[in-house]
Amino acid sequence: MILTRIAGYFWKKLILGRRLMDRNDFDRAKECFHEFQFELKSVKYLRWLIWISPSFYTTSANALASNNIGVCNLELGEYEAAELNFRDALEYDSKYPLPLYNLAILDGLSGNIESRDRNLSKSVELGFNAGTVDSVIQKTKSLYARYEPVVRDDS
Repeated sequence: MILTRIAGYFWKKLILGRRLMDRNDFDRAKECFHEFQFELKSVKYLRWLIWISPSFYTTSANALASNNIGVCNLELGEYEAAELNFRDALEYDSKYPLPLYNLAILDGLSGNIESRDRNLSKSVELGFNAGTVDSVIQKTKSLYARYEPVVRDDS
């Protein structure tokens, strides 16, 4: 617990970004995550605090931030940007299951079922236990309903 607090002290922008995500303030959260990534480039030792952070799925602070930016873009309906962020996260850590799970959601939105199932399966193999087809379908339906234009029936 103390080690997590130490990481939290130095990773203020990351923690603030997560809080803003929880409040659905995705634009401001993205700003925090971008600032966090800038801090990681500027202050090299900050990267190594991942080893005492509460992150269970990656050993890369940059991968964590990129995935979070991607989730913000996904929630904002900016799907192309989200895909780039998830792929960027995988460049930092190819064994990070969360970007694969999120790519499965994007694949579901685009109707690419084969790729959805492949990415979901990989995320489960890498240890992500919430990665069920049902959870991907549920998230896909939620995003689709939020951003698809409403069809009006004026008859």
